[in-house]
Amino acid sequence: MDPASAFNQSVMVKVLPKGSTQPGWTYVGISPQKVEAISLVTGEGKVLYEVTVGGEIAVNSVSSGTRFRGVAATGHLFLFAERAGADQISLVVCGFSGKLPIERPMTIDGTVVMGPVLSDELVALCSPQAVGIYDLRNKKSVQMQLPSSFEPLLVRKQGGLHLPLGSIPLSAVRGAAGLEAWIGGEEYGIPGFLIAEVELKRWRFERTPREATVSNNLDGTLCVAAEDEIRILGTKKWKSDKVSLQAGMPATVTEEFLLAFEESGRLGRHHLSLSKRGRGTVGSLTFEDPECRGETICGTSVSSSSVGVAYLLPGIDKGLKVAHWDLEQTTQA
Repeated sequence: MDPASAFNQSVMVKVLPKGSTQPGWTYVGISPQKVEAISLVTGEGKVLYEVTVGGEIAVNSVSSGTRFRGVAATGHLFLFAERAGADQISLVVCGFSGKLPIERPMTIDGTVVMGPVLSDELVALCSPQAVGIYDLRNKKSVQMQLPSSFEPLLVRKQGGLHLPLGSIPLSAVRGAAGLEAWIGGEEYGIPGFLIAEVELKRWRFERTPREATVSNNLDGTLCVAAEDEIRILGTKKWKSDKVSLQAGMPATVTEEFLLAFEESGRLGRHHLSLSKRGRGTVGSLTFEDPECRGETICGTSVSSSSVGVAYLLPGIDKGLKVAHWDLEQTTQA
């Protein structure tokens, strides 16, 4: 796989058998020239898409790997952004089977882009000038220009929203007023989220605490952890118990569980609180490793049977370390 794929948002997806030559769990990576896949079942790799002469996928290269860009996927499709002329970017939709025609259903103004991100069959792309949403259900797209007072967070910056490695501060939801895009950034230097009611061409800005940590849930929604509160943007709030959260560390919410880092009171010691919807706190997990911190953590995962925490190790030869618990046996690996 192209080394540049390590500098972009990748995705693991269960490719559905219908029409696919490589079904099952698959890792999909992207670089400026191609989209590649590696089967997690067989280990076989293949090129899914390659640009034509003069074309360029709108993602990070090895020399410029700091923007929030990458690839998104469903069981049938993979999606990415491609440059469309000097000052426009298009969403590209391809099928894993290779038999469906390649579609470019949405083009937005801009030379740099954030996304795409996928949530509830909605695909969002954002540039400094505009945001667009493509609905996979009805194959329609909507977009709007962003207010001049708002600067989307296209790259990480000191003193703004904190994002774990691999997170993207963008989401699309089906709101009461139609399709909405939630975009992390700053209004007049104040960090928060622009809530863009794209169909109605209306917007409002919601501030977040400067120490807020923003992460992506598996369903594409955004989770904000700050001080003693955890919120799911664009949905009903799921507040944690009144506990002190560990600064810089992400929270993860699923339909059933909430996983959060609580302040442990000791450097290098991490205390994970596991809550269940409607039942409150149902367990806690503790591990010690000073290398796991806000600058190195890549994300967390939780299910009815396991909890995982992934983080980078420092140094020239960086590697990925995973702390994992089997909840059925309550053991750490």
